[in-house]
Amino acid sequence: MRLIFAAAPLSRVMLRHTRPLLEIYRNEAQLGANLAQRHILPIPRIVFTEQERQAYGQLETYCKGLAQQMAGRGGTQTKAAVGFLLSFLRLRFASSLFAIRETLRRRLQRVQAAIDRLDLDNVAEPDDVDIEDILDEGDDDAEAVRVLLRHRKPADLQWERSQLQEMLATLADLSGASSKMTELLTRLSRRRVAGTGRLQQTVIFTRFYDTLTDIVERLRRADPGMLIGTYSGHGGQYVERDDVRHRFVRRQIDVLICTDAAAEGLNLQTADVLVNFDLPWNPMKVE
Repeated sequence: MRLIFAAAPLSRVMLRHTRPLLEIYRNEAQLGANLAQRHILPIPRIVFTEQERQAYGQLETYCKGLAQQMAGRGGTQTKAAVGFLLSFLRLRFASSLFAIRETLRRRLQRVQAAIDRLDLDNVAEPDDVDIEDILDEGDDDAEAVRVLLRHRKPADLQWERSQLQEMLATLADLSGASSKMTELLTRLSRRRVAGTGRLQQTVIFTRFYDTLTDIVERLRRADPGMLIGTYSGHGGQYVERDDVRHRFVRRQIDVLICTDAAAEGLNLQTADVLVNFDLPWNPMKVE
């Protein structure tokens, strides 16, 4: 195998630097840079608050009802779209109550508009929307809330409006404790640098920009002096990539909250902890 590899043309033009190879370089004093060692901490047990438990039950009732309504309509594509939409709603709920509330609010606006028109065969929907792509890559719900409104009976849409209104009433006041945020604050409190009021640098990942907004608000409410930075692709914030990186390296930011836009070429290795506030369903996203 070594002879075959040596004779292969590709071996003359490409070097594959795996971690074991880099460790050999380091042991032979041919590599000056540090190699990060990953330590996966135990995932904490998150227990619903009463509000989260009630919202989860209502969301499940809504999802099952919508699936039953659409079960006998359309073909395989429609059934797949229903499944992906319901998975997307559960993703938003798992991210934060704020994220699912914003999705339900926008969905209610769409449903109400369809009811007002009552011309359900001509309800505007994306022509070639790929719900699976939204589920895997999308960081907002702009497309998801627009689907599955065509060819619905008025009574079905009225049922959906009632369900959405009920859930939004439960989520009207989100000033109370969040189960995940309570755990996050506990973890951050352990990273206080004695006598400085500062925190050891920490990166927090979330899937959705709405959740990022909620995390920032809650952290600032808990500690107004916390040095917080954000990074996402929302609203053209990609242009701030270098600014965020330089501020982070200069330790002008203690806690950086970001979406997966930060996974693309943004070196944040001065921090030693990454918190997955949302645990991606795709294992490659975790990597």
